Amino acid sequence: MALATLLLIVLVRNPFIVALAAAAPAFFVFGDSSVDTGNNNFISTLIKANSLPYGMNFDPPAEFLDLPYPVNFLDPGVSPWNLLKGVNFAAAGAGLLDSTGFSRGVRSFTKQIKEFQKVVKVLESLAGKSSTLDLLSRSIFLISFAGNDLAANYQLNPFRQMFYNLTQFESLLINQMSRSIQTLHAYGAQKFIIADIPPLGCTPVELILHGACKGRCVASVNEQIRSFNSKTSVFFSKLRAVLRDCDFLHLKSYTIVQRILENPSTHGLRHASRACCGNGGHYNALGPCNWFISSVCEDPDLYAFWDMVHPTQALYKLVANEVIFGSPNSIYPFNLAHLVSNMPQ
Repeated sequence: MALATLLLIVLVRNPFIVALAAAAPAFFVFGDSSVDTGNNNFISTLIKANSLPYGMNFDPPAEFLDLPYPVNFLDPGVSPWNLLKGVNFAAAGAGLLDSTGFSRGVRSFTKQIKEFQKVVKVLESLAGKSSTLDLLSRSIFLISFAGNDLAANYQLNPFRQMFYNLTQFESLLINQMSRSIQTLHAYGAQKFIIADIPPLGCTPVELILHGACKGRCVASVNEQIRSFNSKTSVFFSKLRAVLRDCDFLHLKSYTIVQRILENPSTHGLRHASRACCGNGGHYNALGPCNWFISSVCEDPDLYAFWDMVHPTQALYKLVANEVIFGSPNSIYPFNLAHLVSNMPQ
């Protein structure tokens, strides 16, 4: 389940939702599978999660109806009026770079930005330019990218490494992120939550690929991720200095997830390295999750990972709580609750 959805589930279970609904009229989401809530189901790609066992434990609460819940951009059943509560543009397999998901037919950050521009025109036709600008300036913009860029488009791509060393590739990603964020700002966006890359070296698929022992995370993979995350932290500081009318909340996904995986039992988890749904092996990650050939655990809430790559609903809920209520060690410089409490109602 995507972080965007779990954020809303956590919200509806506490009084903070009243303040959020009053202060932030809409929720716009850009990213990859970490926040994709179904866009890929409407295009021709193999990267989908629209069949069982995916979603078997998901039961959205009725209170969702009162939330600024973002609709999927590619959903043909969405009416223009639905766009006033926000839009999810995310696509599983996508990256900051166009080349990252191109061969799999998914939409990059650049493409998602162009789709956002189309939505802005529709909003302006419904509410007028002034009201649309006001809506966008008070809305929350969630961005979660770069994991596929670094893992699939660099770490597993020897051809790419022939032309870029790690530092050069990191600069390429950050420059693309900078251009995209400044484009969003030019259209009125001011409230951002931007996630860094979680410790992908701890996912079951990486443990299998590198023959990791006893669930130990793959150091070489995580070192590259930490390198990129440290540069994004510097980038966020520069953004705050340049775009002074904006709030940039840096979601430290790596720190949060690593902390949970190192002490799973204190967070209600029992299995920190084995996939709930998979095809055997020490980490149940010898193949993708599939209803016909995979084994599925009895209680996914005890697992950190649903399949060979993606977290369970349980882990996402823990991250979502940190987004809303976490300390600066988890989300910097302050959390979503603080942001909303200081927004005009």
